[in-house]
Amino acid sequence: MCDEYEKAALKLPHEFFVRRYVDNIVKLQTFLKKWNIKYDFCQIYSQFSGWYEFEDGAKRQFHIHDDNKWYNSPLFKKRFPNNKSKDVSEVYPNIKPVYNLIDWDNFWFHKDKTGVFPKGGIDEYCIDTFGESSYGNAITDIIRWFKYPLELPTTGVTGHPGILYYFFLTNNVIKNCDFFNINEEMLKKVRKLQEIDSVSDEISETLLFKSEKFTQRQFNNQVSDMEVEKFIQNNVQNI
Repeated sequence: MCDEYEKAALKLPHEFFVRRYVDNIVKLQTFLKKWNIKYDFCQIYSQFSGWYEFEDGAKRQFHIHDDNKWYNSPLFKKRFPNNKSKDVSEVYPNIKPVYNLIDWDNFWFHKDKTGVFPKGGIDEYCIDTFGESSYGNAITDIIRWFKYPLELPTTGVTGHPGILYYFFLTNNVIKNCDFFNINEEMLKKVRKLQEIDSVSDEISETLLFKSEKFTQRQFNNQVSDMEVEKFIQNNVQNI
């Protein structure tokens, strides 16, 4: 059954999935407004902006996960030489009637530093604010679940940011929420710890965040299993 569904899905045009995505946003928005439920929307990355068209007419959304070195990627510069991209409604104009129904006042976006993603999401925010070391599994998880074969802390913009980085963003996103937020004083303390780890020469000093130097060394394949294993064994009692 799964194989048949996959074959059928591959035969559908990309616009079908884009239209369904926008339809679902408007349906959920309509339901929440009808029942006077406060809400805030955001996205993991920029699905609305960052679009371009190939010379053969094919359409594609540039995902920052496409390249770990995406800021300096030849692909990135080729697609957006003027640091501008198309909105999804420009490449798929048939979705405009529904797309225009979206209440943008209840959507949180991050306009990224490059200007390519005016409707950026959590990924663009984390890269601009915390850099590439905000991605990959947390140091505490590596130590807590230490086992063989050794699992190195992952790196690169290939997955989701570490969970603590979502904490830094939460209060900015949930502006309409009147029953929950994260204590700002606590966030300031955790942010100071992140700043300590960010500039550290070690893998991590607070055992909460990875350092930028360690992340870059991983990019360059300069980190050995033995180094990480020694770090974990020296710090496992601190978790």
